[in-house]
Amino acid sequence: MENLTKHWKSLSLSNREGPGICLKKEQAISEHAIAARFLTKRPLNIDAIANTFTPLWRTKSGFKVKHIEDHVVLFSFENKADVDRIIAAEPWSFDKHSMVLSRYNKETTFHASDLTMVTFWVQIYDIPIRFRNKEIAEQICESVGTILYPDGAPECDGGSFIRVRVKVDISQPLCRGKLITLEDGKDHWVSFKYERLANLCYWCGCLTHTDRDCKLWFESEGSLKAEDQQFGPWLRAPPFLASRKKVVSVPGFYEKKSQRNQSQPLSESHAQPQPKNHQVPVGHSDSPYGSVNDNSKSQEFQSRAGNPFPVSAENATADLPLNLPSQPDFEELIKDIDRDICRFDSEVTSLQNSNASPPAPNLINSSPPTCHPGPAPNISLPSKRRALDGAKSDDNSFPTAAADLQSRRAL
Repeated sequence: MENLTKHWKSLSLSNREGPGICLKKEQAISEHAIAARFLTKRPLNIDAIANTFTPLWRTKSGFKVKHIEDHVVLFSFENKADVDRIIAAEPWSFDKHSMVLSRYNKETTFHASDLTMVTFWVQIYDIPIRFRNKEIAEQICESVGTILYPDGAPECDGGSFIRVRVKVDISQPLCRGKLITLEDGKDHWVSFKYERLANLCYWCGCLTHTDRDCKLWFESEGSLKAEDQQFGPWLRAPPFLASRKKVVSVPGFYEKKSQRNQSQPLSESHAQPQPKNHQVPVGHSDSPYGSVNDNSKSQEFQSRAGNPFPVSAENATADLPLNLPSQPDFEELIKDIDRDICRFDSEVTSLQNSNASPPAPNLINSSPPTCHPGPAPNISLPSKRRALDGAKSDDNSFPTAAADLQSRRAL
């Protein structure tokens, strides 16, 4: 039937077979398609294919799967961006076997034998350090296949290797490396590794079949050994993660400094100018410092409040807080404590005179306690309420409290 279709021009056509129908572009289906050839000997299951690639491709509008030929499937998409993204992410595999993808042109027909090109990221190892750059790597990979230059490709320098995007013909054995010659006449071997490489034949290096289906294996009648294999799993490259940087470019010290100086005037020009000596309004009701011109009063207030930075007319800028909480004066606190102590003494004396208990010992003529040199102990004075409660509950506590008070005064 295919040969008859090719040679229809040499046939004599009847009136019914002759021309008379013209197909228009409006009648064509507005779909974008990908033809995929599965390099496996097993029969294909359409449902299994759809379930496998649905979470992998994550298309926006979905897709259709149609079995059009032996091990050839047509994927139809409504969004062209999905097709571009899937083609750019080659290679793909199904059931650990490689797939050959190609954009489907609806105006022409194709066959499974036409699908032979697969795109790989090839990692080139063992390049001499002084020649380890992208241009040299592309020159070496010209023997592998067609060099591609994808837009927005990640960093190609992997540290110990260089990555190159290459379209490979799978009908030919994979290229394991390249023998190059250096300037001094020495030969040097450069090895290749392929990213996301599926099953391949270790006897002949082809992706169209596995070891058990290889023609060399059948012809040898099982006499070949594993040591005779010219290919192996070492052709598979480890996954490359662009997020893990292995190469960092550092500019010169003075170059970096000059760039920083050039960018600094631009940033300063966009910044809004602020006054340097923005003083607090004098006599403002919300200012806790009162008049700013009175330097002595403001510094005295800050020293009493515990602020190590006294405020003056020179450093009273807008950055200082204007609503600081008011703090009590230390001298006033001392005076309040003295008033409480005198009040406590008078209350103790009145209670002693009214009480019928034995007279308290003469505290005035008693010898004062011995004072030792050194820092004064941190003695917390009891509150008035606490002392009065103790006096009411126990009459014998008055002499003790009075003695304690006298000793504290001596200290």
